[in-house]
Amino acid sequence: MQAFEILENKQKATVFAANSNESNPIMTTEFITGFFFEAIKLAIFLSAPMLLAGLGIGLMVSVFQSVTSINEMTLTFIPKMLAVAVSLIFFFPWMVQKMISFTENLFQNVPLYIR
Repeated sequence: MQAFEILENKQKATVFAANSNESNPIMTTEFITGFFFEAIKLAIFLSAPMLLAGLGIGLMVSVFQSVTSINEMTLTFIPKMLAVAVSLIFFFPWMVQKMISFTENLFQNVPLYIR
């Protein structure tokens, strides 16, 4: 038999086993919010190198266009595309390592999530 105890802040619930002192956490709003926060943070970290490379090259090309008075809209497209491709190639091992680490952590903790 199990007894459920809801704490005063009504945001955490803990399941206590009748014959042991161990507590097993169940899915709470904090857990779900924290999990999605980590997933969004990982997505931002993974996209940041390409976005920053495109931003930097775009800024440099814009300054160049302002200095030389060249008003060609398509001039920024090729340098940005090359910068994003180079940064993707350069940061790809790091990105894969981060994704594998997150996924391994997710799969290793599935038994804890389904209690």
